[in-house]
Amino acid sequence: MKRFFLLIFFLVFFLTVVLAAQDKWINYSYTNAVLSIEHDGDYWWLGTEGGLVKFNESTHFIQVFNRGNSHIIANRIPLLSKDENNTLWLGSYHGISKFDGQTFTNYTGDNSGLLNNNIKHLDFEKYSGLWVVTDSALTFFDGSQWKHFRVDNDGDSLKYISAVHAASSAGLLFSLGSKVEFIRKDGSISDMGFGLTSYITDVGFDYMNNVVVTTRDGFWINGNEGWKHYTNGNSPLPSNYISQVETAPNGDLYFNLVQQGVAVFHFDGTWTIIPNEDGNKLNYLIRVYAEEKIAMSLAWPFLGLVIVDHPSEWEYTFSDNYDLNISPIHSNNVNTMVIANGKKYIATEGIDVLDAHNHLIRKYDWNDGDFYSLSNPTEYLAVDAWGNIWCADNLNVSLTKISGDNITLISEDSLGITDPHVTALHWEANRLPDGRVCGTLWAAFNGGNYYGMARYDSVWYKFPEEHPQYPTSFNGIERDNNNLLWFAGLNVYSYDGQNFTRYWQEAPVKQATAVARDSSGNLWFGGKPDEASNWPGGIMKYDGNTWTLFTSENSALPDDYVTSLAVDTSGNLWIGMNEGGVAERLPDGSIRVFNRDNSPLDNNAIEKIVVDPETNNLWILNREAGVFVYNEQSVTAIDQRANPEAMPTSIFLYPNYPNPFNPQTTIRFRTDRSGLVSLKVYDINGRLVKTLLNGFTRAGEYRLMFDGRRLASGMYWCRLSSGKTVRTIKMALIK
Repeated sequence: MKRFFLLIFFLVFFLTVVLAAQDKWINYSYTNAVLSIEHDGDYWWLGTEGGLVKFNESTHFIQVFNRGNSHIIANRIPLLSKDENNTLWLGSYHGISKFDGQTFTNYTGDNSGLLNNNIKHLDFEKYSGLWVVTDSALTFFDGSQWKHFRVDNDGDSLKYISAVHAASSAGLLFSLGSKVEFIRKDGSISDMGFGLTSYITDVGFDYMNNVVVTTRDGFWINGNEGWKHYTNGNSPLPSNYISQVETAPNGDLYFNLVQQGVAVFHFDGTWTIIPNEDGNKLNYLIRVYAEEKIAMSLAWPFLGLVIVDHPSEWEYTFSDNYDLNISPIHSNNVNTMVIANGKKYIATEGIDVLDAHNHLIRKYDWNDGDFYSLSNPTEYLAVDAWGNIWCADNLNVSLTKISGDNITLISEDSLGITDPHVTALHWEANRLPDGRVCGTLWAAFNGGNYYGMARYDSVWYKFPEEHPQYPTSFNGIERDNNNLLWFAGLNVYSYDGQNFTRYWQEAPVKQATAVARDSSGNLWFGGKPDEASNWPGGIMKYDGNTWTLFTSENSALPDDYVTSLAVDTSGNLWIGMNEGGVAERLPDGSIRVFNRDNSPLDNNAIEKIVVDPETNNLWILNREAGVFVYNEQSVTAIDQRANPEAMPTSIFLYPNYPNPFNPQTTIRFRTDRSGLVSLKVYDINGRLVKTLLNGFTRAGEYRLMFDGRRLASGMYWCRLSSGKTVRTIKMALIK
């Protein structure tokens, strides 16, 4: 009995610690860019740019596994393979994950026989083991032992392996440069006799185990009479550029024609061509899992997944694709963000606007035509006191002002600058004695007739260009306790409202990347090192009299290239680095580091850190990995205290869309803790209509489809419950 109670105690303690750790981090990652596909019963498993997605085609149930809610090896999953037990094997730039549906087991060079973490190819040989290609070796893993093979005398040969295909309990077919070879687990290799110069894109087998090779010049099949070449000259192929081959259970060969559609070469020698009528929307990847059913991912910039039951009868329309993203952001390449007026403005492919509870309330997307003045992802962003958004794209093409639905390109005439390429933006707020808020928009331009800095109150004023006492651009602006405005850029400047002062001799950091003020009034500057000029990086403190430099040589700072600085509401300084992750400098001067090895961060490259002043949540822009939100006291708990009535204790049920609906609508919910979750639909009289979900659910966001085609028109209640917490929404079915 004593052992039983001890076991229960340690189990509760363990779960408490694990759940508390999970509550400290949230990862918003974009999952509509599909890189790999597998199928298992009722579910599709999709490796995406933002994690592993579990998707049910009939219910539209979506679950995302990313670095913020699981122990997955990485967010970007370009490789997926399934074994005979339906266990998934995930390949990434950081190693391999094995996922049994509940637990991720990670294999890297530090804890396994892998010689290199950069996984280039991965395929499971049924009833045998996993074949892996890295830059260092071709490797076979049988579940306990790792066996490495050299496939050529050339030590660099592995970089030329462009495709692999595992044969059941036999070995691995692979391409090596312009050759196709077959390797067995004993290391013996057979040359398949393919030695043409065409670039090989994929290899496989047809239903008679003949080798199939796809190239940029058609495809080859090695039959009884040797290699036979198929092109658009001797077959119905509309294009010779073929990126992928898949063999259907009935023996049909499906060829991916690289945005030209799909060609089906039937086992009886006939053809079916499925053209891509919408130009570049299809198709990045195909996966065949039944005789007349395929899945295809959409090419950028449209993205998503298309599942086709009868390809030969199908005509594509854009509405056919499934949207797999349940995150409030629409790209993992987040360049910058601003928290202002109770909202988060996040620069992605356009601008995503989130409310106080991190729900997407507006999406400005240049690809949808919102940004007629922008042609690239947003790079520079500022928000003024009236909620106007000022932005420019990453080619610095133009300055744009967004006021609700009104999007205005700031003209050359109003700026007095020809070809006004923007290089910096910042809104600096002031409060008048009567309490009214005003402020100044600061901008920097590299234009045809002007290279320098400007400010905007109600009119534009340009400072003298290329003058040593004036900054030509800036990476950050901060006001000190003496009402001086400080600029971080190529060196450090202060501004008293009339004149600039440059600190070239005094300040040790010459390339200042960021500036922040702590609760004691000290100014902190981030630096970028330059070895050629012998300029240091690190962080620089200015207390009003003395400049003090902290680098990796005289402190625990792991990286001298600092990209961002922020001060939280407790007065702690947060430091984002180019390769060192995130560092917290505590009041006693000690430094605590968060990186990929000891936190959910997907990599150690930090674009920016922003502190939410209302919640003290730390928003971390992790390069190409989306956004991480961190709070030592729990992200969820802090949000609850900020608005306990509006924010649930552990679950949130979003409004269904569309509403009213006929006959289908999408229901989305979030649970902040793993546990039992129930999602049910009732009619207006309280009778249960449908149980959509009832069981153990991991922390995260989910999406399901509700189909009302067999129901009468009227009002319905959707009820989400977990423990004692219940959330409901009203849905209207109108036929």
